[in-house]
Amino acid sequence: MSGQRHAASSRTHRMAIDLCRKLAKLHIETELYTDVEGVDVAMVAVPVDGVSLSVWCEKGPVGYRFKWWSGDTTDIGLKVWTYCHANALEKAVSRIHQRYRELQGMSQSGLLKLACAPVSNEKDFRTGR
Repeated sequence: MSGQRHAASSRTHRMAIDLCRKLAKLHIETELYTDVEGVDVAMVAVPVDGVSLSVWCEKGPVGYRFKWWSGDTTDIGLKVWTYCHANALEKAVSRIHQRYRELQGMSQSGLLKLACAPVSNEKDFRTGR
């Protein structure tokens, strides 16, 4: 957990800290961003060759969850997101680790920069626009 910003005591902040600690045990570096303009959301950035796998810790329609881009897009170019319930931390860590390894493989083959180009539903996490 190299870059902590805006320490908070929210549920999402605690989720993010737990996620960072579990990923650190797998020797995966993370950066933690919390308290985004008073919104109960945290983001864990997992750097991979100049880009980041962003894992959001948030309250969704059915409770608290982790959310990250699966790497897929719809036919019209929208990102397909992957979710994992907050109570399933070990499962989330396993799936995030798998995505991290996919990105590392893409990096080694030179495909990572192309795969991480912005798509049409990108939003600024600070403003939501």
